[in-house]
Amino acid sequence: MESVSLESNYDRSVDREINLQTLSTAYVNRDIFELLLNEIISTVSPSASSSTTSSSEASAALIEAMGYSVGVRVAPLLLLPDMTSSPPPSDPSDPDALPPSVASSVAENITPLPPPPPLPSIDPGNSLSIVKYLCKDLWVGVFGKQIDKLQTNHRGVFVLKDYSFTLLKRLPTTSTTPPTLTDASRIQAIRILAYPCGLIRGALSSFGFGNSVVSCDFLNDGRNVESTSFNIRIQS
Repeated sequence: MESVSLESNYDRSVDREINLQTLSTAYVNRDIFELLLNEIISTVSPSASSSTTSSSEASAALIEAMGYSVGVRVAPLLLLPDMTSSPPPSDPSDPDALPPSVASSVAENITPLPPPPPLPSIDPGNSLSIVKYLCKDLWVGVFGKQIDKLQTNHRGVFVLKDYSFTLLKRLPTTSTTPPTLTDASRIQAIRILAYPCGLIRGALSSFGFGNSVVSCDFLNDGRNVESTSFNIRIQS
């Protein structure tokens, strides 16, 4: 796998000032978003006493559907000159388009979206260009930081490594040295990671790569329990 540079050609410190000045009241505080997302995940997840394989898969599918809905809507939105504009509605004939549902309604109302000017430049037909856009602009827009490392084999396989994934920072850890995730936290982390997997898949679908498979792994090196890897396979 070859590493791909994610260096930006503009100063992110300038972006941060612009973002703070142009935030719309339609967007929520990122900390509130993270807490709300965790509560939603806890609500839709089965309890330990009633958990079955089918119920766990159903809750994971709902969480991923929320991420997919956000990805479909937000990825094109970040490319618009007017950041308060709405993206074009999805084609109802698209097999990947989600019908109106609780998941999409929740996604529309809790999406944190600080716009990162200047507008990114992408090649819509180039999968590497799209994935680099997801790693930088989309990840900053949703999670406040970009992906730390991108690798690819240039044959449709990409590995996105986030060494400090923000949604995992609040999970309880053991009191050992170094700290690790508790068993309960690891189960919760797996549910949480269904959300960014859906986000990536939805964003790729919005750019015409609907046959993508996205999975995730822990990269727990004993020092950083928030390290994760998102694996993308774009199928032709």
